[in-house]
Formats: sequence, C-alpha cells, structure tokens
Amino acid sequence: MISVWTFIHSDYIGGEKMKKEPSFFSDELNLIFFGGKGGVGKTTCAAATALHLSNKGRKTLILSTDPAHSLSDSFGIHLGNKITPVKEKLYGLEIDPEELLKEFMKENEITITEIIGRGTYLETEDISEMLSLSLPGMDEYMAILKMRELMREKEYDLFISDTAPTGHTIRLLLTPGLMDEWVNFLERLGDKHRYITRTLSGRYVKDETDAFLEKMHRDLRMVMQTLVDSKTEFVPVTIPEAMGVEETADLLSALQDLRINVGSIVINRANLSIEECDFCAQRVKDQERYIKEIFEKWGRYDVIRVPLFPREIRGLERLSEFAEVLAGTTYEYKPIAEKRPRKMKAESRIKELLEKDLKVLILGGKGGVGKTTIASASGLYIARRSPEKKILIFSTDPAHSLSDCFDLHIGNRITKIENNLYGLEIDAEEAMDEFRERYMEEIKEAFDALTDRRTAIDLPFERDILQRLKELTPPGLDEIMAFSKIVELLRSGGYNLIILDTAPTGHTIRLLELPDIALEWFDAFSRIIRKYRGMFSLTNTLRLISEKRMDTEEAIKILRNEEETEFVVVTIPEAMSVFETERFISEIKKAEILLEHLIINGITPIPATGCSFCISQLKNQREYVKELRELGYKITEIPLFEHQIRGIDMLVDFGEVMYGVGSESN
Repeated sequence: MISVWTFIHSDYIGGEKMKKEPSFFSDELNLIFFGGKGGVGKTTCAAATALHLSNKGRKTLILSTDPAHSLSDSFGIHLGNKITPVKEKLYGLEIDPEELLKEFMKENEITITEIIGRGTYLETEDISEMLSLSLPGMDEYMAILKMRELMREKEYDLFISDTAPTGHTIRLLLTPGLMDEWVNFLERLGDKHRYITRTLSGRYVKDETDAFLEKMHRDLRMVMQTLVDSKTEFVPVTIPEAMGVEETADLLSALQDLRINVGSIVINRANLSIEECDFCAQRVKDQERYIKEIFEKWGRYDVIRVPLFPREIRGLERLSEFAEVLAGTTYEYKPIAEKRPRKMKAESRIKELLEKDLKVLILGGKGGVGKTTIASASGLYIARRSPEKKILIFSTDPAHSLSDCFDLHIGNRITKIENNLYGLEIDAEEAMDEFRERYMEEIKEAFDALTDRRTAIDLPFERDILQRLKELTPPGLDEIMAFSKIVELLRSGGYNLIILDTAPTGHTIRLLELPDIALEWFDAFSRIIRKYRGMFSLTNTLRLISEKRMDTEEAIKILRNEEETEFVVVTIPEAMSVFETERFISEIKKAEILLEHLIINGITPIPATGCSFCISQLKNQREYVKELRELGYKITEIPLFEHQIRGIDMLVDFGEVMYGVGSESN
C-alpha cells in the first residue's frame, strides 16, 4: 500500500508546472472577487485567501454579498451585519442589503420624493409607495456601494468579496449601470423643475436635490472605476465537471464585456489519484477531460488545481491548510487505517410523491447540491412512468443548467426532450421586456396624438417621464413576470406537471417573497397611470397590468395549495449546506408552501477496497446526515456516482436510484 499521495496544485497538462503564487496573492491588489457556480467552493477560496494574506501582514476585510451567507459557517465564527474580528488583521462582514437600503431611504427619501413630486403630477403618498417597492437592483447596489464606502475610508489594506452564484453575481456587476438609468430618470424629473423655474424667474439656484443627484452620479462613477481598476481582480472558481466549465465560460464572457480584470482560475475539488480505490480512480478519470479543456481554453490565465480533501474545509486550521495549497505547497494525503463503516438502513421516501396529483413540484437548495440533476432525473422518471402525462421542466435560475444537464440545447423556448417531456429555460428579462415594449408603444401613440393637437407646453418632459417610469420596477419583478408563465401554462391545460428548477437558496427565498410585493407594485403602478387620465388614457397598459396582477394572484394560490404544489429541499452532507438548509426550511414555511421531503445528495459509497479517503469522507458525512434526519422530514439519500450525471441515459440511471426501493444506504 502506498503511504502518501502527492498532489501538485497547478500541474499543467503535459507535465509543465507553475511554481509561482497565484495572481490574486499579489500585494498590488486592493479588491478581489471570488465567483462561480454554486457549490464549487467560492466561499472556501475567499476565506482561505483572506486568511493567508492577513497572515502576510495585510489588514483584510472579507465581505459576503451572497443573500445566503456562508462566511460565518466557513470560519466557524458568527459574523453578521457588523464588521467582526476573525483574528489579528482579519475581519469579516456579511452585508445585509435590506438594512442598508432602509438606512439609505431614511436619509434620502424626502429628497427623492421632492424630485419626483416636482417632475410629475403624483401625490406624496403615491411617490412614497413607489419608492418603497420600486428601486431597481437597489439591494445589490447597496452591497456594492457599502464596499466602495469602506474602501474610501482606507481602514483596510485589502477587500475580498465572496459573491453569489454566477447568474446573480453578473447581475451584481451590472447593477451600477442599472442604477445609472434610475439616477438619469431622477435627473430628467429635475430638468423639468429647472426648466420651469428658469422660464418663470429667469434663473435657477441649486439646492439639496441637485447635491443628492451629483453625489449619486459621483458614487456610481467611483463604483464603475473600482470594478475596472487594475488593482481589482475577479477569480472564477470552478470544478472539473461539464456544468462547472460551461458556467465558467459564461462568467468569463461577462467579465470580459465589463472589462473586469481576471488573472487566475481555480479548479477546485480535483480528486486524488488513488489507484487502489476503483471509485476514486474512476472519478479522477472522469475529471481529466474537463481539466484538460480548462487548460486548453483558458491556459493564458494562472490555472490553479486544488484537491478534494478527505474532510470539509471549515475553521481556521483547515482553511490555513487549503490556503497553503492555493499558494503552491504540494498536498500530501496520508492514509489512516480506518475500519469500514457498516451499512445503514434507508429507503427512498421521495417515491411517495408519485402517488400525488401535483401540478407544481419545486426543487430548491444551496448551489451545487444537484437541484438541476434531481429535477431533470425526476422529469424523466415520472414522464416514462406516466406516459399519459405531459411534463415540463422549468428553470428560473439566471445561470441555466438544464441544457448542460440533458446535454441538449433547451433555451427560452419550450423544447421537446423526449415523448411527453419538455424543457424551458425562461429568460426573465425577456418577459419583462415584453411588458415594457407594450407599455412604451402605448405611451408613444398617446403622446403622438397629443402632439398633433399641439397641447401641453411641458409635453416633452411628460413624455420622457412616463417613458422612464417603466424603469421604476421592483427588484426581481422580471422573475415574477417569468413565474407567471407557469400560471399561463397550467391554465392552457397543456401540462399535467411542471417541475421547477430554482436558483440557489438566497435568490429562491427572494422569489418566494416577491409575489406579494408584485401585487402591491401592480396596484401602485395602476394608480399612477390613472393620475394621467386628464391627459390621455393608457387603457391597454392598465389591462396588461391587470392581467399580470391576476396571474400573480393565481400563482400565489397555486404555490400555497397543498394539493397542487410541494417543495422538496435538496442538500448535501456538509456543514455549510446543513446550516443553509435549516435557514431555508424556515423561509419556505413562512411562504406557506408544503414541505415534507428532504433529499440528501452525494453521499460517498462504502468502498469495496476499504479506501481510507472514502471512509474519512463518509464518516464526516454521516454526522450531518444524522443532523438532517433529526429535522423530522421524509428523507431520501442518494449516493455519489462515479461519473458526473449528464445526458438522458445517465439521468435515467440516477432517477432509478433516487426513486428506487433499495433498503440499504451508506
């Protein structure tokens, strides 16, 4: 038996080795972002880097902008929304954007209300209601603005940001541009007031509203400059699997478009080559093609390979070990003689769902736990078992993975996967654009008619203001527009079951909260449109808003109907996933959606050869399986497969295991 397995973190294909430290360990950087697909180890990489660089003497603040914070879990120290010391020269902060938004509005609501009141016919209460519901992307903006304000204070040498999974991180980076449109809208409202004042009095004197707008423009410019600064670097983190590589490609494309600097890519969780274990050896072989693909596509960057460790990386000691490997230290795994654990009794409880006549089945959980795989395998299994049913798998995650999972292009049009099974990766922004286009068309027609009659001296301002009003939509309304598609599909009678593959935890929670917010927004927007009836009537817009409101109401009823909808939480047996699962469950209960089933995915199988690496992983996992069982839900345990699950044949095999009737597990 070999006593030590070595792993050089940055082996290039072909044997050439990179000895230098990664680019993001440079003393020249002021801000480092870590991002990538859910579950690839972004938080671990960010925390380990912060620990390493603070040990080198740099006073470091690590921040989380992910709505489902994991930094506290990673360090094993409660952080929260206040800057908290982790150790000497290292501090942590889990940003609460809602709290920051409340502070921002408390300070600025009177000024914003005055700007809008001067430029429209709206009453104060209408303005306040719209502001409470309709600041687009403001939660993301608050997070990134907080980061910039802290940087301006120069209290810390280095800032490290642990971001949300890819789709929502791209949104975060686009936020300054969206906010710029919102500030331009306020600026246009101010233009009307300044024009009227000059016309009536011959001059205009700047006041607090102008100071506010100038500050907003200044802050936005600073944020944009910070993102593209040479002292800022974004580090994509991936794993050697197809979906990880595909999502990395999307992320790198977005970063290139935004001109954000990338110097390194981290390939995390690369399996050790332990030939004595058939399972480990097959996992290594399965990963080789993707590691090779990453080097071939992105070899111009520092590509850093980090191994899968036998125990999860959590707490300062293990984070230090992880950081050393990131820095270039060769990892040595020393097997420990361990007794093979006995098999435990288990059964597939998820098959009980097959006896129900559900209309909507929702899969949700932390990024990287296998939601898309389980949604896809469920769709195939149920469709083949019940050929009389027409089934649709519907993705609301901005970083869609259905196409990658099925290994066929699905996209934003309903696509036949096989026989009675269909897929759809909804483009939420396109659904919102459709609403905006219909609204804009009617605005144009109404003002063109008014212009023909040569009425209203301030017509150019009113036209522009009403056109820009479309931008004052609440964060996530695009997702509600997309979600209402479910109602449309069910109403048409075309589908017996819709399986919903959701975004990772934090943003799924926001989606569950949104329907009630959307109803309030539809009502407020309708009242504002009616204020302009003296000038013209936007009948079609009001009709459209009414339709969307009814769809949203119906969506809420479907979500909360225990006979029609059920939520299944997917998790993995690791500390950070367990903590997030417990928080997630409480939010699902608040949303009044039925939750009875919990799937624990990716459990290491008991090795036939007595592989100590696999046994160490399994023993660690069993502690968390026990915790999850104690939550009192119906549990289904799914083993980790030798191969990644991709393509219809593998999904069918996965579904057979998931819905099987086996009586033993690990």
